[in-house]
Amino acid sequence: MSEANLALVGANDIDDLAPEIADILGASHAFSCAFTYLFGPTESGKFCERDSLLGEDEVASLHTRDYLETVFEAGVLRMDDVTEPPFAHHDPDSQSHPGVAVALEYEGERYGILTVHLPSESEPKGDAVELLETIGNNLAYGLNHYTLEAEHRSFADIVERIDDPVMLQNRDGTFRVINEAMAEFAGMEKEALIGRDETAFMDEGTAQQIGERKERVLETEEPQSYQVTPSFPDGRERTFSTTRYPYYDDGDLDGTIAICRDVTDLKEHQRQLRILDRVLRHNVNNNMNVVLGYAEMIEERADGDIASYAGNIEANSERLLDLADKQRKITDFLSDLPPVETVDVEQTVDRTIDRVRSEYPDAEISWQCPDTLLAGANGALEDAIWELLTNSIIHSNREDPAVSVTASTTGATVTISVVDENEPIPELEREVLTGVNGIDALHHGSGLGLWLAKLIVEHADGRLRFQENEPHGNIVRIELPREE
Repeated sequence: MSEANLALVGANDIDDLAPEIADILGASHAFSCAFTYLFGPTESGKFCERDSLLGEDEVASLHTRDYLETVFEAGVLRMDDVTEPPFAHHDPDSQSHPGVAVALEYEGERYGILTVHLPSESEPKGDAVELLETIGNNLAYGLNHYTLEAEHRSFADIVERIDDPVMLQNRDGTFRVINEAMAEFAGMEKEALIGRDETAFMDEGTAQQIGERKERVLETEEPQSYQVTPSFPDGRERTFSTTRYPYYDDGDLDGTIAICRDVTDLKEHQRQLRILDRVLRHNVNNNMNVVLGYAEMIEERADGDIASYAGNIEANSERLLDLADKQRKITDFLSDLPPVETVDVEQTVDRTIDRVRSEYPDAEISWQCPDTLLAGANGALEDAIWELLTNSIIHSNREDPAVSVTASTTGATVTISVVDENEPIPELEREVLTGVNGIDALHHGSGLGLWLAKLIVEHADGRLRFQENEPHGNIVRIELPREE
């Protein structure tokens, strides 16, 4: 028995563990046969003088479902005759002999069965059964240990194949597993980073920000996405977009896993685009204002067709200026996406309606909302509602445009509905906004305000939906995740 326990302690490979135990037990004078039957890809082991030619498939066929369930139900099963069910080993004409089976189970995980046969006319003694149970428990523990180690190695291998920095950190924030990409950015050897945290290779302020994100993941058990720009000891600065997840070990929260993407070049590209956007916007606004001014002067001083042409120039200039303003809002939104947070729907819509009424005092806007309604959205939600309301007012064919706004909730969704009696939103426009058609030379859409509303809503995991109102008009719905 001690030899079996020594084998457990000294084993280096899970595939050799079970067969070695079977060999040791089967070769002892106390037992005539020993089988280890394991679940999964690990090899089973057997040692049996009587059936020395039994192969792995034969061993597997002897372990029927009924036998397995009987052993696991008992934990330790004493059998008066192993030639009878539920084991039914050997030829039916074989001389009857007893046996013992031990369930290999550790912390609820089933790994297999250890079975031994005793010589005929002998019976299992209490101390022998206890030792078998101990060996079975130790074997199950060893199998659990090797399985976890194999999973850990697999995780480490996968992490190492990823080009982006990846790290597994303990609850205290120290590194447990990192890949080569992470070590390269840190400028340190992987072994030197294990057991330390971000303060080992970046500025204290950024390390503190990351530490706060770790704590947030551990508190909420929800992923966190964020960007940081650490300074490294050699003077480098890089910007990383990171998503951090909770990590569980045997069902218990045991740390966090982070995947980082170096977005420094992307951020610089975005910065250059913003500069170009500002220059173009400035020039377009200035030049169009000059055109608009001349058009107004011509319209005032001319008559007939000339005045009419000037009026058309004036109207188109105003539309282009409005288009440029909406393009600016979209660029600003996409360049610096606001965080998603819990917003009070009633307060948000109230503020937006006040703004719209001050801009369009002749418009009639009705508004209904439950007392308390919270939704997950970003700070730009007011801009999305503004675009829907002003779009309805501008395209109204009435002198006193009428729009109704309602908020409601169904299950996990909050819905803000904007209803008007205008002409239906053109099908081409709706197809672009709903994604039926992509944006190209033919399907480009002209309603940048509605496009901005779509971007704002979808950034918060919401949906923008369109429906024709009966008997005429439009219903545009903002659907957002409900918050408690």
